[in-house]
Amino acid sequence: KYTIAFDRAFIDMRPYTWLQLTGGRIGVPFFGSDLVWADDLSVDGGVVRVRPFMSDTFEGSIVAGAFPLQEIELSPDDKWMYGTQALAEWKGEREFRARLGVGYYSYDNIVGVASPPGSTINEFTAPQFLQKGNTLFNISSDPARPLLGLASDYRLLNLTGSVDVAAFREARFTLLGDYVRNLGFDGADVARRVGTEVERRNIGWQVRAQLGTPQLTLKDNWQVFLAYKYLQRDATLDAFTDPTFRLGGTDAKGYILGGSYGLQRNLWTTLRWISTDSIDGPPLKADILQVDLNARF
Repeated sequence: KYTIAFDRAFIDMRPYTWLQLTGGRIGVPFFGSDLVWADDLSVDGGVVRVRPFMSDTFEGSIVAGAFPLQEIELSPDDKWMYGTQALAEWKGEREFRARLGVGYYSYDNIVGVASPPGSTINEFTAPQFLQKGNTLFNISSDPARPLLGLASDYRLLNLTGSVDVAAFREARFTLLGDYVRNLGFDGADVARRVGTEVERRNIGWQVRAQLGTPQLTLKDNWQVFLAYKYLQRDATLDAFTDPTFRLGGTDAKGYILGGSYGLQRNLWTTLRWISTDSIDGPPLKADILQVDLNARF
């Protein structure tokens, strides 16, 4: 017997050509790469998308959303993520396409708060899920039972751009660049929580090139790709990053090399070689060979 779980379920309404409203459990609605969020990440919340500029060659849109992360009973300090992104897309001659997105993502009430001596009152401020990389500090009042909380705020400025051009036959060449900076990192606040000065390490970037057919739905469709990623420890929340890149988290750098091939209609395989290392933290090198077999129905 199989157990089936629905990872995404939502209501999508488009009352006007320029307005889209979405609510439920959805994929991350912002244009970007896996630098900030894993490709298969799902979030709960509501999104408004407005397309005020539309023509045959240019489209401009604004996306805004609110996403609850954790409800705290009998408290106003629920944890939330709010995000907005302005996106522009050009479609030029000879099948040239370019996209540019500028996003700002803000997390509320996620910083840890130390409990007073003999109390556990603030232990709810510990994150429910961590991978590794972010700067942490002990919020427990019991030395024999440490509990870690986030030491920094996260207010992310994210710039993403891509260029997509026709190469030969049905193949296309795509070049993508992604940059993130955590504007919420305050060295004085972090040092006060941690108890020592912490070097500012709050930026990340990725460059990715891909050549091949746009889709992998038909037999003999193919893609090859190469990417390099550099993600400092407090550039973004480590909980939501790609779990295969240095086995998840931040404070990671390395490259990804791979390709995909269509075996039959709606059946394809992907091979990836992911070689990564730490930037500042304890040495942890991870080389991963990943093979996927994907079916669509």
